[in-house]
Amino acid sequence: DLVLKCFGNKGLVITSFNDNSVKFIKENYPELKVGLLLGKEKPKNVVLVRFSELFPANRLRNTKADFLAPHSRLLKFGFLQRANKSRIPLFVWGIKDKKAIISLLKKDGVEALIVDNLDDAISSNKSVL
Repeated sequence: DLVLKCFGNKGLVITSFNDNSVKFIKENYPELKVGLLLGKEKPKNVVLVRFSELFPANRLRNTKADFLAPHSRLLKFGFLQRANKSRIPLFVWGIKDKKAIISLLKKDGVEALIVDNLDDAISSNKSVL
């Protein structure tokens, strides 16, 4: 409520690793764009968590998230192809270098990049255009 009061909902995007938080926000604020973050560092049950991140269809359906926000390392193993086939928008995070930014900007299904270095992102965007 405080965020909405200060910033309004236009252009506001919220992400969370927590499925219950994403679901709560979508149920109570359906006008907000909400994404499910994937790629949590050092999860308690690594095998179960990684499997649910590489194949997140049930989590996406249960949370009613608008998009998935996978860490860039999860794009291996056919993740991007499965997301594209299901028409799931992606906001990719954890991108560390200019070369990766340029590569991801060219990929179908990647709607947004969440970057650590804005200067690299800006110069990469100009070189792609």
